[in-house]
Amino acid sequence: IPLYSYRIQRSSNNEKGDILIITPVQINNYENTTLQSFSFLLPSNILTNCITFREEHEQLIVDMILDVNLIITLNLKIDIFFDEYNINLNNFYSWCNYSMPYSFDQRKPLLMKSFDSESSILSTIDGGLLLLKRYNISQPFTVHPLTNTSYISSIKSKFFGSDIRKITFGDLSVSINAFVDILQLTSDIFITISVDKKINFWSISSGSIIKEFQ
Repeated sequence: IPLYSYRIQRSSNNEKGDILIITPVQINNYENTTLQSFSFLLPSNILTNCITFREEHEQLIVDMILDVNLIITLNLKIDIFFDEYNINLNNFYSWCNYSMPYSFDQRKPLLMKSFDSESSILSTIDGGLLLLKRYNISQPFTVHPLTNTSYISSIKSKFFGSDIRKITFGDLSVSINAFVDILQLTSDIFITISVDKKINFWSISSGSIIKEFQ
């Protein structure tokens, strides 16, 4: 299976969204094979750090969150890059689906990491974590908040008028409790690293922190 590179290009038409270009990388096993690239014109812009790629069962699965609260999934057969399978609007729902499972205007995404084809973890700028879960690739995600004391403390601060400490992260203003990296250890356990350098071990099944280091 070839490797892939991608780039996100801004459309020249202000009324259109990003253009996602996926290119298979020519490697030794395919040196005599012509591989083709694909460009996808999206209805809006992809949020920074909110696109994931995963290869499973001869398929390339691409999940992305757009700035209009839309999650789009591309389910692309590997064969299309060898010109052996055609994708078009007539078979659109066989290779693309979309949904609006959550109001990301209320909790702006910071980073998305794919764990498998059915689940991803999303960190938010306010210090929260969301589990995105689906039964299979053709189904929409459902969103399940994970709990941690840092996020609960930030919510209390909003109600009681205390200042929430923030820093600038790229072009975003984020809570110091926000998680800037996520690492999967097992199917149930993963690690987060926050802006304030805390390391947390999480359990997906319990939806909470099982160990914390400072």
